[in-house]
Amino acid sequence: MNGLIIKVLSISIAVVTVVYLIIYKGNTMITKIFSVCIIAAMVIYWIVYERNTRKRKKQELQRDDYLFAKENDLPLQINWNEINDFLSDSGYGVNMPMENWFMMDWARQPCVENGIKEGKFSMKGFRVLQALSNDMKHIFYDVWFNYDRGPDIEDKNRKYEAVKKVLDTKYAGLSEEVRKNIYDQFVKIYERKI
Repeated sequence: MNGLIIKVLSISIAVVTVVYLIIYKGNTMITKIFSVCIIAAMVIYWIVYERNTRKRKKQELQRDDYLFAKENDLPLQINWNEINDFLSDSGYGVNMPMENWFMMDWARQPCVENGIKEGKFSMKGFRVLQALSNDMKHIFYDVWFNYDRGPDIEDKNRKYEAVKKVLDTKYAGLSEEVRKNIYDQFVKIYERKI
């Protein structure tokens, strides 16, 4: 709405100035030059404003992209029970050292590889863990670096909401306890890093 008002005002001022130049032939050269400068300033402002507006909207869209994980990177017919069991196992999953959880490729940690070797879960389950690791790591780093550049506390909370949303939609098959554990550790690790 503000953009439309600025456009209308800019065009109106430019038109009035041009009409003034055409009608009043007796005006001085300085006035004509001043009027042309006004028109040029309005046109330049309009072009720059439009470009910045488009750029800002594009950045906002890109910024929001990471909040919503891709649904199609999960395999079909997932056995969520085996994943819940694995993540709840005291020797595996979200109970691994916290630094490994979001700072590195979680699904490729030795405990996960051992889980596959020991038959704790299938390769299909591994793909789910890989997707979960990628989503959490992506959000974690974006939160951290965005916050370092200075967004307000509302921005940080918005990212925490993004973690909840991804867990409650894409990974809704995980038990509530596992999802809560993942979220709590995400917040705990992030708070230690800022």
